[in-house]
Amino acid sequence: MRDISPGFQSHLDSGATTLCHIWTLIRKDGTVLGFTDHDMNLQIGDIHYLAMNGMSAGDTDSSLGFAIDNGNVKSVLSDERISSRDINAGLYDSAQLICALVNWQDVSQRVNLSRGQLGQIKQSGDRFEAEWVGES
Repeated sequence: MRDISPGFQSHLDSGATTLCHIWTLIRKDGTVLGFTDHDMNLQIGDIHYLAMNGMSAGDTDSSLGFAIDNGNVKSVLSDERISSRDINAGLYDSAQLICALVNWQDVSQRVNLSRGQLGQIKQSGDRFEAEWVGES
């Protein structure tokens, strides 16, 4: 069961459309990257969540996007945020990935949906696909 604040639960119960997903990626060198499926960037604490319409859930064991136990993560390589050089250097091997649902109008209202690690990463042109292994 997820711990949801009463205010956020009220927002969810209202059928609000101000929700988006955020993904926090923590590389093994300690670098933290943030991504969102919202159409605008978000700032939550010290993390800047970049709007990335190219980030999506691949083959998953759940219909909740990144709220999955195991599956694949797909995205477009970005020169500044995710580079082929860093992938080849192994900086994303076993990187932690946390997915949360957030109210973009009040980012204090959020709930973690899943947490896991990246596994094997395959590259094809300017895209990558990584295995996702969820934690229980």
